[in-house]
Amino acid sequence: MPIFPRWFGWFNIWIVIIYLPGSFIALFKRGPFAWNGLLAWWIPLTLFVIWMVATTYLLLKAIERQEREASSATPLPERMAEPIAAEWSGSSV
Repeated sequence: MPIFPRWFGWFNIWIVIIYLPGSFIALFKRGPFAWNGLLAWWIPLTLFVIWMVATTYLLLKAIERQEREASSATPLPERMAEPIAAEWSGSSV
């Protein structure tokens, strides 16, 4: 099972594309591409906050799922002993 859903990968790609106007900060002193402009500061800042919330939520959800799977799994020594016990008894697993 994947750690993150498929939409989160596409979301990350779009976030990177939307951050690109921020690279024009050095070329503009006023307007939407300036350091305090809409396209270079406010939209990327807003999307960064949304990205942080989404990433935190999905990571916590993945950790919870991993802990649940680990607690329900058979411990390693018992899994290793099963084939050996079957070999000694002459039966197959």
